[in-house]
Amino acid sequence: MENLNDISVATYDEENRCLILIGKENLSLPKMNIDYLVVAIRSIYAGEDPGVSIDPVAPGKTDLKHPESIDKRMKATYYGKTEKNNFGSILYECDRYLKSMVAGKNNITEKPVKTNVDGYFSEVKLSLKYGPSIASQKF
Repeated sequence: MENLNDISVATYDEENRCLILIGKENLSLPKMNIDYLVVAIRSIYAGEDPGVSIDPVAPGKTDLKHPESIDKRMKATYYGKTEKNNFGSILYECDRYLKSMVAGKNNITEKPVKTNVDGYFSEVKLSLKYGPSIASQKF
């Protein structure tokens, strides 16, 4: 299991209560962290896809359930079994960075976000280039 990173078959053996994974080591793929796979599978079997979303808190309200909230103006919502584990921390950082890309600057360093994505524009730059209606469209 240590070198398995290209899974081709997954099945559950009810009699022995175990998950069987069949695959191979693919040197072109990164090493798979088994803990992340376990969190993802537990989330799915609990009936919820794993995920994290950082969203604004309504003005005047604080989010005491999530003390990691950014300046108490933003709250992190964890989906599936992702809260308080490294898998959830990675998802949190991914969402934080994606939202920094939308804003055009990193919310921690306050520096402009640079990407290697051709044609990337922050939401503000999109609004300036194409008008406010283009940036307000949600995909």
